[in-house]
Amino acid sequence: MLQKHTVTAIGNYTSLIARYNKDMMDKFRHFSEAISYVGFANLDIKIDQRVTSIV
Repeated sequence: MLQKHTVTAIGNYTSLIARYNKDMMDKFRHFSEAISYVGFANLDIKIDQRVTSIV
């Protein structure tokens, strides 16, 4: 994917691929409950395809 680097694009999504991953969502839910987090959250994840499992 390519993006145009402009001052107005800094900090904004220029491309987004959304996938539903129940295991990852459960891990994030357990983590947020463990730290007593309340509110909205955004989770950005980069997955290396060379790794066969997510810790």
